[in-house]
Amino acid sequence: MTALFDVLGYVALIFLGLILRLTGAVPKEAIRPLTMLLLYVTLPAVILRALVGTEFRPEYVGIFLLGLGGNWLMIGLARFLTRKHTHKDWQFAGLNLPGYNIGIFAMPFTSGFLPPEGFLALCLFDAGNSVMCTGGTYALVCREKSGEWKTELKNMALRFFSSGPICAYILALLLNLGDVTFARPVSHFLDIIANANAFLGMTLVGLSIDLRIDVEKLKRGLAMVFWRYVVNALLAVGVVLAAPWPDVIVKAVVLVLMAPLPAMGLIFTIKAKLDWSLSANLNTVSIFISVAIMTALLAMMP
Repeated sequence: MTALFDVLGYVALIFLGLILRLTGAVPKEAIRPLTMLLLYVTLPAVILRALVGTEFRPEYVGIFLLGLGGNWLMIGLARFLTRKHTHKDWQFAGLNLPGYNIGIFAMPFTSGFLPPEGFLALCLFDAGNSVMCTGGTYALVCREKSGEWKTELKNMALRFFSSGPICAYILALLLNLGDVTFARPVSHFLDIIANANAFLGMTLVGLSIDLRIDVEKLKRGLAMVFWRYVVNALLAVGVVLAAPWPDVIVKAVVLVLMAPLPAMGLIFTIKAKLDWSLSANLNTVSIFISVAIMTALLAMMP
């Protein structure tokens, strides 16, 4: 029940952001700098706090690869669905369909229902998911086509390593390899910053919602979201039938595959100067869809 209240609290933050936008308390021009604050300050703090000092269990490497592969599958789906559309349509779909909202949504939603081993599975899946979600997808989808593969590769690398979260993952990996942990004052400082991430992320979704909806654009966007859930449902069935993991791990992975669109899709849509209002609207719709699906799954699964 506490987990459900947590999720409802995050949904309430979306409405708070919408109210702040509609009343003019936070102007439209503030959205981009707030986005950069999340991308380069609060989210890296969350990553460092969560991963530094964490022991990686090699027997569950498949969960990490599934989180990574799920993103690649969604990138392929985005490319297929926009094959007859413009390049900007492909970029929009490529930034918004991949990824799973785990840290802000799936973890708090499932924390009251999963034992520690199941929660560890969420973390491992999120590690693979985050490689793409926090910068990898942006580097791939928004790469500049120069005709010269070396230049393209350089541009992709620059975009990849310009991501604050990616730099945080690399730093966390290096610290773990050196068996280095943060001193208490540093950990406390990271806690203060990281605790602002969920508030900032969900409020940004609300701030970005535009109630002046282009119906045709929304229809196309909802169709893409529909196919995202269909493909992820098929992937979940495959996990149930074929994965060699314990039942609690399978349960956690099935639940996380039904997670909503990641807030990072909106963040990178803003950074790429694409249709961020549509991105925010789709993000909000996907949250309500995932609440319904994941609640039903929790009721049905032992």
